[in-house]
Amino acid sequence: MNFIRSSFSDVYNVQHRDFGKMAFSAESRAEAMPTSYYDGVGFHLYSQLSLQLKYTALQNTAAAAKSLEIIQRYTDLADACAQKSGGRILEVQGECLHLFFEKELTKVTLSEMLVFCTELTNAVYDQKQHLGGDAFEGFKIAFDHGRALILSTGTAADDLFVSLGPCANRPAKHLPVVPAEATSMPSEIAALLFTVDGRSNWYTMKLTGHDALALSATESWSSRNFSATANRVVQRVYDPATFFVGTNHIAKDSRFRFTSADLQQGFFMRADLHDFTRKVKDAFDSGSEREILSLLANFYNVLKYGEDFLAQTPRPAIRLPWAGDCANMLLLPKTNESLDDSQLYYSATGPADWLSGYNGEIHPPFEEAKWLVSICCGDEKNGKRNVLIAKVSTSEHDFLFATGWSVGRSKDAHEVENVRAGDALTSDIDYRVLEDEYQEYFIAANSVFMKSGALAGLASTGKSYVPTLQAKASTIPGIAIQTPPSRPYWCEKH
Repeated sequence: MNFIRSSFSDVYNVQHRDFGKMAFSAESRAEAMPTSYYDGVGFHLYSQLSLQLKYTALQNTAAAAKSLEIIQRYTDLADACAQKSGGRILEVQGECLHLFFEKELTKVTLSEMLVFCTELTNAVYDQKQHLGGDAFEGFKIAFDHGRALILSTGTAADDLFVSLGPCANRPAKHLPVVPAEATSMPSEIAALLFTVDGRSNWYTMKLTGHDALALSATESWSSRNFSATANRVVQRVYDPATFFVGTNHIAKDSRFRFTSADLQQGFFMRADLHDFTRKVKDAFDSGSEREILSLLANFYNVLKYGEDFLAQTPRPAIRLPWAGDCANMLLLPKTNESLDDSQLYYSATGPADWLSGYNGEIHPPFEEAKWLVSICCGDEKNGKRNVLIAKVSTSEHDFLFATGWSVGRSKDAHEVENVRAGDALTSDIDYRVLEDEYQEYFIAANSVFMKSGALAGLASTGKSYVPTLQAKASTIPGIAIQTPPSRPYWCEKH
């Protein structure tokens, strides 16, 4: 495949096409793959809106509709402030946004970034009544500056943008430990404007209540201008009918084509490609355009691995946008199979299929590719196994996202200590309802997650039968739960 180096503007301004009538064939998948890329420097910023389970573990369509409205309002605020600063939203990952600002690193541009962070932070806190009310728990930001590759994986809302580079990866990893009301940046960047503690890699400052004008580098970056922009968003009328959430059944095709937001029940699976950020850095350090193109060719194969996985699954699946080198998807029960029955085995066999490529039926993206996989579903007490799949719109793009208990849990799993490439993780809740023969593959990772380092070989054992007819007690230290009787059945694929 030929890759063409382009401007950020050209990569970002991808024209939407209607995938609704496209067959999910090899040809259409290839057409959605990137052919142009941006290679340049700028600020990569991640912002996180924290909400209580009321709007992240969705009990019903009413809660889902409110969650959708909150995320649209939040995205609108960020979009309005970003446009004033020359920034663009690259990803909407539910409550987490990823923005890019194409700027060199100077005292002036760092001041401009802090003005943006101050204005967005204060706008969010000023609007917290509309951003969750009593379920609003806070807001925070982390950013870094450097070189990254940005590419568009297609033109539909379930595609959009992938960023490859340490400066896009580091703030995403650091964001969970940033305190509410604060913005955090690498200390070497903060040193341009502040006295930093050399013992810490990150410099964190609280921004609520600050006057952005005091941080302004130029007159055009006045607090007044930003406030006027944010006020236009605040004054916008949000029609409740716009946020209707249905419960439509989807077909086998994994492209998102709902006419409205939908609440689905299934397994949220996240697969993170190990050490690819280091490969990007090595390609950068080499100074070779040939190495960059080789890296992109490898990443093309990474994306194709995800497409091939979904094309072969015998169950309905919803393809979510990649987050860097991390695949995201919602996998639903097969036809004539209940979600209860799926939970007897799929938290083990789903990751096994990904790690093994359906036991070798699909090839690894490159020879040394290794993955860390998480999968979660939940139960009646934990989000009722619901996942909201919806689109939010900015002035330039539609963004597909997912939110729900299993989405958050599967993301948290990747922050667990002492896990490594080749491991699979599931929640203790999902582990408890697995059949005994699948539980044997797992050990406790901590009090919340179970992990397995042996699932890649599960498919080769030929285990595809769920045999138990009797209720069983499944025990984790300190926890016991009784599960209902199950029905036996065979399956060719999981």
